[in-house]
Amino acid sequence: MSGLPVTVSSLTSYNVVYTGCSGKEVGLYDRVNRRLYFVNKSTGAYVGYSQLPVGTSTPYSYSVSFADDKLWISNGYSWTGYQVSNYGLQTSNILGPFCDNSSVSVNFTINSLTFNTGNIFTAQLSDANGNFSSPTSIGTVTSTTATTISASIPANTPAGGSYRIRVVSSNPVQVGGDNGTNITVNVPNVNLGPNVSMCPGDTTVLTAPAGVLSYNWSNGGINQVLNVTTANTYSVTVSNGVCSKADTIVVSALAAPTPSLSDTTTVCANSTVLNPGTFSAYAWNTGATSSTLTANTSGLYKVTVTGSNTCTASDQSFVNLLKPNISTGDTAICLGDTVEMTTATGCYFTLTTIGNSTYSNTTTYYSAGDDRGGIAVTPDYVYYTGDSYTARYNPNLNSYVSLARRDGIFSDLSSGQLYTFWNTTYNDFAYSSSYTSGISALRLMDASLNYSGAAINLSQTINASGNSYVFAGSGFVVLWSGYDTHFYKIDLPSGVVTDLGVFDLSTVRYNSESWASWGIAECNGSGYSFVFRSNSNSTYGTSYNQITRFDLSTSSFSQASTFNNIGLGDMACITYSPWHNRWYFQSEYSTYFGSNSENLGYANANHNGAGGSGSFNTFSWSTGAVSYTHLTLPTTPYV
Repeated sequence: MSGLPVTVSSLTSYNVVYTGCSGKEVGLYDRVNRRLYFVNKSTGAYVGYSQLPVGTSTPYSYSVSFADDKLWISNGYSWTGYQVSNYGLQTSNILGPFCDNSSVSVNFTINSLTFNTGNIFTAQLSDANGNFSSPTSIGTVTSTTATTISASIPANTPAGGSYRIRVVSSNPVQVGGDNGTNITVNVPNVNLGPNVSMCPGDTTVLTAPAGVLSYNWSNGGINQVLNVTTANTYSVTVSNGVCSKADTIVVSALAAPTPSLSDTTTVCANSTVLNPGTFSAYAWNTGATSSTLTANTSGLYKVTVTGSNTCTASDQSFVNLLKPNISTGDTAICLGDTVEMTTATGCYFTLTTIGNSTYSNTTTYYSAGDDRGGIAVTPDYVYYTGDSYTARYNPNLNSYVSLARRDGIFSDLSSGQLYTFWNTTYNDFAYSSSYTSGISALRLMDASLNYSGAAINLSQTINASGNSYVFAGSGFVVLWSGYDTHFYKIDLPSGVVTDLGVFDLSTVRYNSESWASWGIAECNGSGYSFVFRSNSNSTYGTSYNQITRFDLSTSSFSQASTFNNIGLGDMACITYSPWHNRWYFQSEYSTYFGSNSENLGYANANHNGAGGSGSFNTFSWSTGAVSYTHLTLPTTPYV
């Protein structure tokens, strides 16, 4: 070795490392001066040193190593790493940013290296990824000592944020370390793309080039990406702090198609044809894709149409079919027997008031056991299902009878008939996914909850496993499935199932301790809404301190109760009695209405429409009857 500033005798074999750096492969640690000397492996010549901190360890007989640009020193028990930043010729820190033809002052150190007369120091620029495989010379100076190179970024240098600059020498040939940090050079070309058009309700995403850059959009945006929802002319200026580039784009609006369906279609017929107009494509909520749809049952029909410009729009119609058909089931009866003749009904039943006055409250702990879930009402009784029994109370809640537990209980709010959901596979119903995943029928129940008659098969089986909802209505019940989030309307007593649509209530649902929570179904001739106790949800504006209404036609939530911000405990089951103008509820622990361990109570409420009596449509029988069902007793024998 030649040229070392200290004698070899002051170094030990324990202090030799291999750096792997070209031209300065060997490192010798001087523990006295705390320096790492670099030696060219091929020539044995000293090429500079790196000064380590004052507190660096100074072991005499323990190991040293080199990795990750650090000298690692052992004291016999542990290793400590010290950053080695100067491997002889070293470029000083340069920050940027720069642009085409920007002047750059490149400083460097030589760290005790000696350079010969005529030596040229050259500043080199890497590619945009920091690679020096094909460096660009950006400035030179003839010198034997460290000085400043006056350099310049070449014109048309590609934009990038990972450039590096280093200094190399010619005599002797040395390749210096780079400046140590990434440098941003130039601004990428800004291209927002061709002008675009968008449909109403759509979002167009405008994207400027990425990098260590600042953004100034014409609408005040400062991020790389701008989400556009309105038609306009948009521009962006992108800057690296020294230079900038800009682009402009025009976003225009396309016209949405305008399907036209009547809000309510009422006809005296077995079916009606819905025609929204002429468009490119159609998607009905029944699954049909035809331009028109024949509605054979009453219900809410929705269509989404696609115009020639690919924009879409939706419309809907509540179809109210007044089918002039009399259904008796029997065409021959014995003298003295009766026959019930039934025609189709319309639907109009809404709650106008849900209050917190004129209330009463009692405990169900002894009558039904711990709270579970399930509530129903008839003209004569109120029913609630606990873990032990289903308790039957008189309307004023001052006497009860404990009956067999019915987990699927509900009632028809027009006739007062009691029902339970049923699984024909198991010929029973209970709080278990085995039963709730295959609801295929209904069973009638008498006032003592005894089953009566044969099972009423549903027109389709419903999977209501998970946390579902039971909404009692006037002439129907709606089962919201926690499994698939569909609203299934079941006509009573026929069992005909209509899929009203889909909406996920799980984020607002207040859970009972059974398979479902209970509420009330409304209909107003143009759609369906549902009244229930909800959880608080800031997205939908619901609160657990009030009773909530969800309108399926508009997918919107509103406050149904005249009160708010009162304690409702863990109330998850409510219903309404049109015969007493009361809403009934069950809750565990303290509420505004009472503080029993298990509470069953009622408060004032009112309704409009067919609950308990009346109908959206009117009926006139030849006998003078005016209800949609007519019980007749023939006076003449028929065969």
